[in-house]
Amino acid sequence: MEYDACPTPEPFRASIGSTLFLTWLFYLTFVGRIIFAPLMPTIEDELGISHTQAGSLFLMISIGLSTAPFFAGLLCSKINHRGSLTVSNLLVGIALILFSFFESLHSLRFLMIILGLAAGLHLPSAMATITASTTTGKITT
Repeated sequence: MEYDACPTPEPFRASIGSTLFLTWLFYLTFVGRIIFAPLMPTIEDELGISHTQAGSLFLMISIGLSTAPFFAGLLCSKINHRGSLTVSNLLVGIALILFSFFESLHSLRFLMIILGLAAGLHLPSAMATITASTTTGKITT
């Protein structure tokens, strides 16, 4: 059974460029969601929030990260893996840009959920794309 959304399998050496690109995109989404940990003392001081409230921001990103893989299959069935990767990286970028415009704790919590959802969509599609593009034999189901 062949799917239109999957790339044609080829040897790993031929697909090293796309694999490195997908790895780079993962790195960017990873850094985008981890960068808040070392910045949290400064964020606490500037917003005047407590450690508990700052910890709630990490809870929000974790909720997004744990929820996203459940919806990744539904999204990929509609827009395929390439579209899912595009949506994921665009949403991560937009969420990170929007962080500079909001100062209320509630808006930051909402953006953390969006960031977690966007970052969580990346890994399932990236793994499926890498597996489908580097497999030298037929994928059996």
